[in-house]
Amino acid sequence: MSRAWARHAVRRESFNMRRLTTLATLLATACVSGPQLPPMRVTTLPIVERLAQTERLDCHGTSGNGEFGSRYGRSAILRSDDGARAAYTEVEAIATSWNEGETRACRNISRLWVSSGGSEWRKAFEQNPGAEGRNGNSLRIVDWSPDGGSLLLELQTWTYHVDQENPLILVHELDSGRTIHTGIEALLRERHGGDCDMALEPIGFSPEGDVVVRTVPGGKRFARPPCTDETTIWRYDVAGERIEAMPGG
Repeated sequence: MSRAWARHAVRRESFNMRRLTTLATLLATACVSGPQLPPMRVTTLPIVERLAQTERLDCHGTSGNGEFGSRYGRSAILRSDDGARAAYTEVEAIATSWNEGETRACRNISRLWVSSGGSEWRKAFEQNPGAEGRNGNSLRIVDWSPDGGSLLLELQTWTYHVDQENPLILVHELDSGRTIHTGIEALLRERHGGDCDMALEPIGFSPEGDVVVRTVPGGKRFARPPCTDETTIWRYDVAGERIEAMPGG
């Protein structure tokens, strides 16, 4: 093959490569700059109701039958036995819509606010949507500990239109700022064989500072069989993570 022909072949191959590169660039540009879907406009609906409670608050109100819209609930202020500390909870049920109102959703944010010795209120705990895939939550103060150092809380979480509320019992320590997930339900289920359910109700603190709860049979609202057919009162030691039935409970 002559040198002239070799130079011609190289120029031809280079020209073909440039054509391929230009064609690829045009295709990529067409894909990127092609017809685009309009951005989805999500609208947050205004607050339609303010309530003096925080339990099971959603975008249809506490009854579940009200007008769809955002709602705000705030509990009463609960003071410690010595009056030195105070706390309250608030829950926002935030209603959103898109597709010109054809599609709607609700999500909750729950907060605990505390004050010590007349100081300004500070946010001590916040539960956002998304915990364990659940977009609904509410928060309730159950009791102050006898020494005023801790709060017993009931946190409910749920997924709208999917499952029942899931009660979690928390203890918030004011001095350390820790919020402890007690795991009482898991301990009780383990005592009864594991694959069972129960309704768990927090009662308050004992004079010794233990958490006191009541369990009742699960009934038909649970998918698994009830753990027990009896109502029982239990005492939970937060520091030792131990639980025992109370005499006569």
